[in-house]
Order: sequence, then C-alpha cells, then structure tokens
Amino acid sequence: MYHSNCYQYAALIMIKKRKQSLGPMVSPQAIMWRPITYFSDAVFNDEDELDHFKFVGYTENNTPFDIRAYLGHPPQTVTLYLPSEINQDDAIQEQIETAIRALDIPESALAWRRGQQIQYGELTRQAQDRLREPEARVLVLKIISTFSGHQASTGKIKDRVPDFYDLSNDDLAPSLTRKGEAIWRQIIGNVKVHHKGSKSIFTQGLAEIIPGGIKLTDKGYDYLKSIGFAS
Repeated sequence: MYHSNCYQYAALIMIKKRKQSLGPMVSPQAIMWRPITYFSDAVFNDEDELDHFKFVGYTENNTPFDIRAYLGHPPQTVTLYLPSEINQDDAIQEQIETAIRALDIPESALAWRRGQQIQYGELTRQAQDRLREPEARVLVLKIISTFSGHQASTGKIKDRVPDFYDLSNDDLAPSLTRKGEAIWRQIIGNVKVHHKGSKSIFTQGLAEIIPGGIKLTDKGYDYLKSIGFAS
C-alpha cells in the first residue's frame, strides 16, 4: 500500500538528517529493496566490527535511525537500524511504520521486517514490488533535484532511474500500449502525461512543465527535504 496523502503527511512531519551514524549499538529491524541513493542526495561512509557501510542518518520525532548498506549485504537493498534499547516488539513495529511514512516509501519495498522468518542468503523481493505511478512521481522529483537548475528533460530523467531504483522483471517487461518501450519507462512518462490529475506533482505545485522538460519548484524541494532526501 502506498500513502496517497504523502504530500500532506510530509507537510506535517519534518524528518531531520544526521551526519554521524548511530555506531555499533544498533539492531537491524527491516530490510528495504531500494538502493541507498533512493533515500538521500548525500550518503556517508562509516565502518564497524562487521564491515564498511554507507549510511544515511535520520531523526524523526526524537527517535534516531540509520539506513545502512553494508558491502557484504545484498546489492540494491538497505537495512533499517534502530538503537538497541528499542527492543519491545510493539515499539519496533511502530518505528518501522513511522520510518516508512516519514521517508515516503511504499510498504511493498519491505523485503523483511522484525518478526518475519528469514534465512541467511535467501532474501526475496515482494512479488508485488514494482514501480507504480505514485512512487514514480516522487522518484521523478528526486531525480530532477540532482540536475543543475533542478530541471531536466523526461528522457534524461528516465535514463537516471536505474541509479535510484532497482527495476524488477515486471518493470522491464515491454509495454502493451507503447511499442518498443518498457513498462517502467511508460510509467515515468505518465507522470508528465497525467499532469492534470489531482495527485499530480504539477497540480500539487511540486514541479512545473517547462519547454523541453520538467522543473522542480521551491515547494517540491521543500517536500524532498521533508522526506529526508534533499540536504
């Protein structure tokens, strides 16, 4: 399920970034099938007794958490780490849900969460986890923010998608309505095609259509800051 009121939620909750990791006193509580570049335009490096890792540190409602990608972990995934003192199941599940909402990611991105069975080396992506238009809208905003002037053509945006999102087999399948184009490219293109929709990033004032492409607005950049992507 994706948060249809994501823009409204982000307006109420402002997640904060941290430049330091939480260190070794943490516990893994969820694994998300997204590369770490999906979460932030600034990624830091650290190491512990296990290995080197890339991380983005956040604090939401006075609770810190790390999104980490260890060198030895499955590629294109990150792990949510909470302070080890958060050890009650109800509190852990609440923090997982809070992180999902605050970072504005679909629940289908979760490959594992505390309480579920998992065997080492057998992590499986959810079958229903593929790129859909609600997530594509946010992905387009993130990608545009990395271009000079916060603007880019639709073609350039599409070319950058694999840097921010691990395309599933369903995403890579050919479109049934656009010959020679993969489904995921059609979905990214639909973000602009459906610009008059009530949930469109253009209707919401987060982006605007310009000659040759799309431009991120100040409101759009503030939204990306509110979900912990923009620095």
